[in-house]
Amino acid sequence: MAAEPWAGAHASAAAASSVALEAAELTALAEADSTLLDGLREDRCESAARLLLQADFMLCATGAGMSVGCGMSTYRTYSSTGEESAARVGGSSGDDGDSDYAGPLYEALASAETLRLDPASFHAFMCSFFNDAQEARRTAGYRTLRAWQDCLFSSGHAFTFTSNVDGMHLREGFAWVFECHGSKMRWQCSKPCRDEVWDLLLYPSFRFPSARPAKRRRLQEQDEAPSAEDSGAAAEGAAAEGAVAEDAAAEGGGLTEAVGENSPTSAAASAARFVGQFDVGDATPPAPSCPHCSSAARPAVLLFGEDYASRHEAGGQAEEWAAWKQWVLDALAADRSKRLVVIEIGAGTAVPSVRDAGESLLRRAGSRQCTLVRINPTPMLGDNTTDGVLSIKWGAEAAIAHINECVRKLARESVD
Repeated sequence: MAAEPWAGAHASAAAASSVALEAAELTALAEADSTLLDGLREDRCESAARLLLQADFMLCATGAGMSVGCGMSTYRTYSSTGEESAARVGGSSGDDGDSDYAGPLYEALASAETLRLDPASFHAFMCSFFNDAQEARRTAGYRTLRAWQDCLFSSGHAFTFTSNVDGMHLREGFAWVFECHGSKMRWQCSKPCRDEVWDLLLYPSFRFPSARPAKRRRLQEQDEAPSAEDSGAAAEGAAAEGAVAEDAAAEGGGLTEAVGENSPTSAAASAARFVGQFDVGDATPPAPSCPHCSSAARPAVLLFGEDYASRHEAGGQAEEWAAWKQWVLDALAADRSKRLVVIEIGAGTAVPSVRDAGESLLRRAGSRQCTLVRINPTPMLGDNTTDGVLSIKWGAEAAIAHINECVRKLARESVD
């Protein structure tokens, strides 16, 4: 029997109606979940504080939402000259996008294809990011996270996993850090001609002259004078910068070969030569290039459209992370009374590396020995109902500050 001619259209309309109803139900459920989390966030901060005080191991896992307080952007749209043009939804910042903007997006500029086809735009974008990061000031949240690791856990029992490429954790002095996507604060040869990275964090005063000036940003601590610790670190960095530059100037290109191509001393000398190429006075500054082969230079960061083999790791970070993770899992398996707490902050789903790292540990250790504290102002559906996940709907700085207040209160109560 032939189907009625209207049957196909009727079935399609019914299917579309079902999909729309399902989407509406999911939206309503997400809104109800979000409202519930609004009322629970202070109590959950206290629960997170208890977990920190009771845990034997801590993983701090940070995404783009951790850097927002420093004035850094998450995914942004940029013009080909590196100017920020409009916000784009991404990471976990919750910024509203400008749907009318037709310029190149972050993913296009931070790509291997742009480096190959349009190196001027690539370098304008990367140099601008570097200058912004150098100008950015670390927030109280970074200092608090480091204090938790240093004061609440034994040496080596805390680790930091981050997808951020702005070097903030290393500048704050975190002992063990894995920057899973690399860092735009370290550069390398784009070929590459050798297995070497140039750490520009050694040069706190360096800025790329060809990039636009870094913007002034309204930060929470903009009216505070630099701390004695920050001033001391800057002075030490400047002294190191001068010493390495003098060595490089005295030895010239022969220093690399004399000390060994891939040695730390060689990398430091190469960094000095890389920075030195921009000391051209009033002349037009050159495009960033390798001090060894003169090929284009690039940040040692994972670009869109390439695999991890295209960039160099710094100081064995990946190996340290793998070893620490296995050591913790072995310790938990050997002693069922041991506990691991994962503090995940500002990690979205656009590039889920950070969320995946914490969730992987939770799955392998089990919810009886591991709790994932997920701090995000825009939680995802299911975060509030997943076994072993404590979801706190709050921004990074506010949540860290409140958890820290609870830690101090509970610590005082335990003494009394």
